Amino acid sequence: MADYNAIVVGSTGSVGRELIKLLASSTRCKKVVAIARRPIDPSTYATAFPGLPETHAAKVLVHVVDFDQLKIEDFAAHEADACFCCLGTTRADAGSADAFIKVDLHYVTKAAELSKEAGIPYFGLLTASVRPYPQSHVTHQV
Repeated sequence: MADYNAIVVGSTGSVGRELIKLLASSTRCKKVVAIARRPIDPSTYATAFPGLPETHAAKVLVHVVDFDQLKIEDFAAHEADACFCCLGTTRADAGSADAFIKVDLHYVTKAAELSKEAGIPYFGLLTASVRPYPQSHVTHQV
């Protein structure tokens, strides 16, 4: 496998933080773009991405976006070979079923569409859980 650059959408959640750490630690991954809602100062990467070795932190670039206004430039500007989407929330954290669907469906779908439009050859969806439970009160008709 050749060297590559990666984008991680949802980089500050529990799944995204782990992926940032793994990608930055890979000798083949040359750059990791962490797409996030808020700026993260490089001096706080150890807190934002626990376990990220200081020697690999230079590979990480935080790109701040408004998820309601995602643009192709948010993806095309980074010459990425892969985009990983780790977005996800809970209904409780989202505050409502509509807000939950907005994050878990609409933001993820938009990221996939823009990734494809930007010519990124690989899009991977990583999530904590994808199996709906009929007895659950979580909205799962997405």
